[in-house]
Amino acid sequence: MVFSKKMKVITSLISAVLLILVAVSGHRVYLVMIQKKPLKNQTKIIEANSFQFDTKYFGVAPRNERLISATKKLSKDKTIIFTSNRESAFLNQFIYQTNLSGSESVLKLSKNLSIETLAPIEKKYTNNYFIFDLLVDGDNLLISLVTIPNVRNECNIFQIIKIPIDNGNLIPSNALEIWKPKVCIYTYPNNPGWGDFHGRLAVSKNDIYLSTGLLIASTYLGFYPNPNIRGLDPDLAIQLKNDQLFGGVIKINKVTGYSSRVAQGFRGPSGIAIRSTPLGEQIWLGDHGPRGGDELNLVIEGKNYGWPWVSYGRKYFVPTKGQKGIINTKFGVHEGYEKPVYYWAPSIAPSQLIALSETLDSDNSWSAGDLVISSLKAKSIFRLKLNQNSMIQSIEQVDIGVRIRDISVENKTLFISTDDGQIVVIKESDISTSLGAFPAVFPIENPFYFVVPGLKQFSNFIDSLRGGISKLDWLNLL
Repeated sequence: MVFSKKMKVITSLISAVLLILVAVSGHRVYLVMIQKKPLKNQTKIIEANSFQFDTKYFGVAPRNERLISATKKLSKDKTIIFTSNRESAFLNQFIYQTNLSGSESVLKLSKNLSIETLAPIEKKYTNNYFIFDLLVDGDNLLISLVTIPNVRNECNIFQIIKIPIDNGNLIPSNALEIWKPKVCIYTYPNNPGWGDFHGRLAVSKNDIYLSTGLLIASTYLGFYPNPNIRGLDPDLAIQLKNDQLFGGVIKINKVTGYSSRVAQGFRGPSGIAIRSTPLGEQIWLGDHGPRGGDELNLVIEGKNYGWPWVSYGRKYFVPTKGQKGIINTKFGVHEGYEKPVYYWAPSIAPSQLIALSETLDSDNSWSAGDLVISSLKAKSIFRLKLNQNSMIQSIEQVDIGVRIRDISVENKTLFISTDDGQIVVIKESDISTSLGAFPAVFPIENPFYFVVPGLKQFSNFIDSLRGGISKLDWLNLL
């Protein structure tokens, strides 16, 4: 009898464990299957301060793919969009086209290309890439990437390559390497987190600009050197001083390939843009801080912007007692180094940065010279208006609702790529802005009692009755 009870208990426990395992496994399979499918296309109206955006969301990739993108105008109604999952060897080419009235639009995949087929890519290393950025420069598509051999004593190969564009089509057979750093780093057998490096691109008439993060240090744990990387100088200050590739902005001449470091002191510079002014070109940079302290910097040649020695952010961690190589960052201050034009606390997790070359709306609110920065954590774009002294006059936030990885502008239209496999197309709507407070505080859809005939009047009667009762002098009545 006792044995029978024990068997029942054991059987029940085993059944419960098996049920949990089946439920968990089923849930994981369900998530994997769902993540393989793109999100459905949808359209929204999003309110900006002075006008409203027509916003179209196109699901073009599995919803767990972090897309980066670049755009090229073909005509007033047609734009090429190049995209890539950052950890994939494939480039996809889409055509976005609107009809003459601009009321209807389509997005179609036209071609795809594996970067493994390009001449500058080492053929012996396949399926082990990290693509940092895509950028159209005239009739060329620029790509910054790293090939990770995952082979003992073999360098990670960082490159900037270009692929010519002819009549809207990539010419992969003419792809060329246009820059490679001198520094050689080894990450075998670990991937030390190339996602922190960023490697964003911007171009001027004569030069290419590259932003580089502090891959060499463990930026989350706050020590140096990163144990997953070999070939580093044992002194962090010397490493930062001597190597262009880490924590700075690099300028590369398009003709000669000569490179020089413009500025340093950046942690994770995820967006870079060239802004034209009457006094010449400016370099603007968005940078990730630790636990807040995300920065917007006007980059001046020869300046040091402080990381890892100072930050307006906060500590990520408490050091383990006796741990070696701790970086003694001063938090909450920026003294002794070039200060940002603006910083965010808490963090918005900035991604890409662009400078508008033309006005996007009829009210002239999103105008030429404004900066637009996209964000991951805040799931928004921020429009920053600057004064003549390049100081911020105002910041407008527009909630897009998804983690934004990349942003560009063509034909007065913003093109966004996201961390859930979408391309989002944003332009001024023909619908006038809603009345009342901004942002809107009332629901767009009326409650059912405002729709059903007669209930609106009844609800108004109840409200007036309640108001009259509240005004009665109950003490005298009693």
